[in-house]
Amino acid sequence: MTLIALDGYDIQPLSVDKFIVLPGESVDFLLVPHNDTVQSGRYWLRARTLGAKIGHSGEFQPWNVTHEVKAILAYDNETGIDPTSSERSCTAEKPCRIFNCPFAFFPGDPNRTCLTLTDARSAYTPDWLDSEFGLNNVVYKEYFLNFALPFGPDSINGVQFASPRGLLRPGQYDTDPHVTQCPEEAECQTNGCVCTYLKQLPYNETIQVLSSVL
Repeated sequence: MTLIALDGYDIQPLSVDKFIVLPGESVDFLLVPHNDTVQSGRYWLRARTLGAKIGHSGEFQPWNVTHEVKAILAYDNETGIDPTSSERSCTAEKPCRIFNCPFAFFPGDPNRTCLTLTDARSAYTPDWLDSEFGLNNVVYKEYFLNFALPFGPDSINGVQFASPRGLLRPGQYDTDPHVTQCPEEAECQTNGCVCTYLKQLPYNETIQVLSSVL
């Protein structure tokens, strides 16, 4: 399966085994059956909710229509025989690639590789963007804020905010004993953190903030 567009914007082709789509999102993809699975001209399409998994164990709940739906993809030369295609097994030699994973630890399987939105690349060249929008020479910073709740309520990027015990002045964050320092962001996204989470914004630069609930 090859992804070719996200939310109507063309991207450089990205080969994956599965992708996660959230409310309001759209994904365009090309699907070509492998030669070793060609059978009746019919194939299963499977969609599961993130709630189909039992905690972080990676195991799926028993099938029910609330968490999993199926459809049949049929080609013009289909024979009318029920499809027998099955989900590909993820192995160490050939791990599965999953696009749009919500967290660094998802899914908890060593034979699966997570790709995030930032792994996709626009199909438009910088020269074209500059000619259309004049953006090629613009310097900006981009921050992603994920308001999902993998580690309890009121967490952002896997961090539950610990309020400082006093009003902070500029430059005081790193030295103030009333502040609970945060570890590296990757650790918080994997294991969760409780700390005084601050973003230091650069002066006189364009800031883009993307908020999501994944």
